[in-house]
Amino acid sequence: MKEPSAFDKVDQVIYRILRYISYAATAFLFITMMLAVVNVVLEKLHKLGVPVTGISDTVNWIKYMNICVVYLGTAYITLERGHSSVDLLTRHYPKIVQRILSAVAYLLGGVVIAYISYLGYAKVFLNQLANNARINDTLASSFPQWPFGLIYFVGMGLLSFSCFWAFIRVLFGRKPAQDAVDPEEENAEIMAEENAKTRKEEGQA
Repeated sequence: MKEPSAFDKVDQVIYRILRYISYAATAFLFITMMLAVVNVVLEKLHKLGVPVTGISDTVNWIKYMNICVVYLGTAYITLERGHSSVDLLTRHYPKIVQRILSAVAYLLGGVVIAYISYLGYAKVFLNQLANNARINDTLASSFPQWPFGLIYFVGMGLLSFSCFWAFIRVLFGRKPAQDAVDPEEENAEIMAEENAKTRKEEGQA
């Protein structure tokens, strides 16, 4: 079996960590969905005379939950290349030109997003802490905003890191940002190719 290189091992670890973080985004999406469904059901029951009311601050909760859904999943999506990619022109360029353009794009994207992450920390997160901001400004007992500000700037930081790692992958001759190496899958493919080759040779003999 092919022994994965040190780079491939690191690549696989990063890939898995970002994937596990994206599971948290999925969990928040499920919570958001259930919150909306339960609130609608309770409101319908209330209109039918059942002594129940909808969940308070539902709109605000869904709005802030969406921050978790988006910013905890973007880094993994970037590494998976799940985002939209317009390559009507670049796909016709020579491979070396495509690699250079990809490297420059990921590097610049990482720098810009890192700056946005910093602004999220300095202008959003710290401001929420200093002002004791709440998701409902009219209720002093409402849930604080700062956990969502934290997720925002951390999520942007992870996205920036994902772009920088994609840049490094290009430098190492890997695909820009997808199909992180899984040694088990790669070895399975190699074994399948070798078995097919053996069967072909035996058939010819």
